[in-house]
Amino acid sequence: MSSPVLEEPWGQLVALEGGSERIPIIGEKFTIGRRKDVDVAVTDNKFVSNSHCSLLYNGQGDIWLKDTSTNGTLVNGNKVLKEKVKLIDGCVIKVVFRKDNPGANLSYRFVDLRPELVKSIESDATLEMTQEYDEIDTIDDNNRIKRKAIEKLEAEPELKKPAMEETSKKGNVTKENENINKKEDVPQKPDLEKKDSIEETLMCQICQEILHDCVS
Repeated sequence: MSSPVLEEPWGQLVALEGGSERIPIIGEKFTIGRRKDVDVAVTDNKFVSNSHCSLLYNGQGDIWLKDTSTNGTLVNGNKVLKEKVKLIDGCVIKVVFRKDNPGANLSYRFVDLRPELVKSIESDATLEMTQEYDEIDTIDDNNRIKRKAIEKLEAEPELKKPAMEETSKKGNVTKENENINKKEDVPQKPDLEKKDSIEETLMCQICQEILHDCVS
């Protein structure tokens, strides 16, 4: 008798060729093959062995794929032949992969339906959504603060410009007063040129008188 936990599907095979058929996986051993008494019977494909491969799960721990075929099974592109490999959600299982006869190819995608995994996925998705919303709220808060600052600046009257103009005018007046004071402080040069001209004229008259006396 199967464990109660295995009476419900713990996994699912999604067909990747010929549509998207979904096959529920129930029981500790789930077999794919060409025999009619297996769980997934593929009677019309000569490349499928009688008992090609089985999915194994005992109700706890990991899920395994065991190959019992002649040609092997591909799991995520890796060939498995007469051995076991661990399965995880999303693994691609290729029961038949023939480059020379693609019409015979048979492959499935494994979906893990265990409740603990579903809860973990839902929890991770909820956490990611919460983080995204927190980031969006932070961005919105920052944008609101920036908008308020811009509106405050735009609402202020333009008082700074006239004040600057008055300061500039005062500065110009001060500079003009300083220039005037500098001009007043500079000592005036004596009118030496006029004095020299008078002295030359007097000297010439004296010389003329002396010459006149000498001649007479």
